[in-house]
Amino acid sequence: MLRIRIIYLALVAVFALSAVAASSAVAVPHFRTSHIGAILGTGGEQVFTDEAGGTPVKCTAAHATGNAEALEETVTKQLVLYTGCKASIDTVHQIHATYLIHANGEVDIDGPIAIKVEGIGACEIVVEAQKGLKELLFDNNAAKTEITALAHVGGIKSKGSGGLCGGSHTGGTYTGNVTSKLVEVGELEWVKS
Repeated sequence: MLRIRIIYLALVAVFALSAVAASSAVAVPHFRTSHIGAILGTGGEQVFTDEAGGTPVKCTAAHATGNAEALEETVTKQLVLYTGCKASIDTVHQIHATYLIHANGEVDIDGPIAIKVEGIGACEIVVEAQKGLKELLFDNNAAKTEITALAHVGGIKSKGSGGLCGGSHTGGTYTGNVTSKLVEVGELEWVKS
């Protein structure tokens, strides 16, 4: 009789642990897609600053590319090209960036980003690789075929050289949005939990 009770208690413990593990696995924010494939995104005005009160770099457009490598992912890699960029009256070269977008609202800068300003204030700002920057908010369209990432990211570290860009900065910001969808039509959505 004692042996049956011990087996019964062991089974109850196993089922309880299984239920806890299953509920915690489901509660993680993630991106969900109907199939694996290429993702394209576009966005309007994007604004970067290297510090509070600094001259903003404004770009008129963002063009993103990436891949859905699994049907559910907590992180996705995006390559972004920013175009039509200016800092006050000075022209800024196209800006190339690689990001790791986390479904929990964090973003990692995956490699350096060079912001080169031409003209009267000619200089360069380099944003080195950084992890855990906040915050991205995600919004699905009604058909669940597009995700818009709304960026209000702060605490970005950068180093400037030449002109008015000199020095190290730790209070940089980035605001903007990019709407992404699968190249081959299908579902793409952000799932909160």
